[in-house]
Amino acid sequence: MATAPTEAQVREYMRTLSNWGRWGKDDELGTINLITPAKRAGAAKLVKDGVSVTCARPWSTEITPETTVQPMRFMVDSGEGRDHDSNDRILERRGAAEFIGMVFHGYAITHVDAPPHYFWQGQFYNGRSSNLVTSREGATVNSVEVLRDGVVSRGVLLDVAALKGRWLEAGEGVMPEDLDAVEKAQGVRVEAGDILLIRTGYYARRLREPRNPRERRLASGARRFDAMVPRP
Repeated sequence: MATAPTEAQVREYMRTLSNWGRWGKDDELGTINLITPAKRAGAAKLVKDGVSVTCARPWSTEITPETTVQPMRFMVDSGEGRDHDSNDRILERRGAAEFIGMVFHGYAITHVDAPPHYFWQGQFYNGRSSNLVTSREGATVNSVEVLRDGVVSRGVLLDVAALKGRWLEAGEGVMPEDLDAVEKAQGVRVEAGDILLIRTGYYARRLREPRNPRERRLASGARRFDAMVPRP
């Protein structure tokens, strides 16, 4: 496994790699600014087969080892009984509807995080105060709504799991040297404005092994600790 950076190194990254102010103090898009019209046009020219490939995952209301907050789903109105309702009732019930409620975070749900999702020293992108994310209105600036026009660019998949010949273990990070190695092995180069996809093998492992790998690691650690405790 690659060595994880120290806290001091991460703090230095926050200073030296920050994009705050790069596109002006009022900017809300961040690195989405790198996806220019020319970048989109260039990406469109790469299409050969027109095959649609989903990045979505099926979700469930069942509680699994990786569930953080259980999703809720119920039908507001269904199609049951529509085949023998009265004419008046048929006119009143012309469709089906459902309610879905979930927290869009964690390993079980596909989602896009906006910059206000995480704070650094009480601030988020462009030095905005964390207080701009309110209980009543959510993110009042930098929300995911700034992506309302869509995100279209060249997608680059770096298959870290394939290069290592295994899925990544719980707690094993993907480091810059891993990405450099995959680029070299695949003969590709990530460019400004690309949409980067990184495969770790986690989802394939979860499909094969129903238990969350991270929980197994924690349980193993607990057993090792228990073995060190003197027994009466």
